[in-house]
Amino acid sequence: MKFTEDLSTKTLNTITGYGKDYFAIREHKVTTSHIVAPKHLENWPVHDISELTLELISPLLSLSPEILIFGTGEKHQFPDKEILKLLIRKRICYEFMDTMAACRTYNILVGEGRLVVAGLMLNLNA
Repeated sequence: MKFTEDLSTKTLNTITGYGKDYFAIREHKVTTSHIVAPKHLENWPVHDISELTLELISPLLSLSPEILIFGTGEKHQFPDKEILKLLIRKRICYEFMDTMAACRTYNILVGEGRLVVAGLMLNLNA
């Protein structure tokens, strides 16, 4: 059996490290909340789940995800019910989890070739 190197991790945004106050995208340390997709990286002005609005999920939806992952900081939290209703109406799979779990899940889904977008919150003032 012949093995070949998976080059996707060299060309796609993968999370190569994380901690309480940061995550790393392809070895670049990030210390603010970001939207992360395999070929997209953008600063995201959401630091806490209470700040999440329909308008602030619009940039994630514009990337046409198959799956949306929300990292909610140190604790697993849920957004306002209007956000959940919108995601259900748009028939988008979603999951809310703590940010470290979201980083791990994002990498698994990228490795599977899924169209995943993550909104990763770093709530450093919490």
